[in-house]
Amino acid sequence: MIAAMNLIIFLIAGTGFYVAYRRKSWKIAVATILAIFLYNHFQPSYMPKGEVKPTVFVAPVASDKPMVDRMSKPLSEAERDAKRKAEYEATDSRVKEMLNK
Repeated sequence: MIAAMNLIIFLIAGTGFYVAYRRKSWKIAVATILAIFLYNHFQPSYMPKGEVKPTVFVAPVASDKPMVDRMSKPLSEAERDAKRKAEYEATDSRVKEMLNK
């Protein structure tokens, strides 16, 4: 973006001076110089003013927590069936206990 803003000046100058040369008009050349002056005067400033101190970054603290793989992979069919069977048996035994009371 900054490079584009700097290239605008060259675009204005190139266009203005080319038209002034082709038409042999010194008024267009003066108008081009005036346009460059006005652009430089009124463009928003993107450079910092004064002294800029470097930012001090805090060093990250080493963590003592173990690494956890959060990218869980799907269970194989046998593991899934075994897990469902264990859940079913646990639920089934609770239901039987409730019915026997």
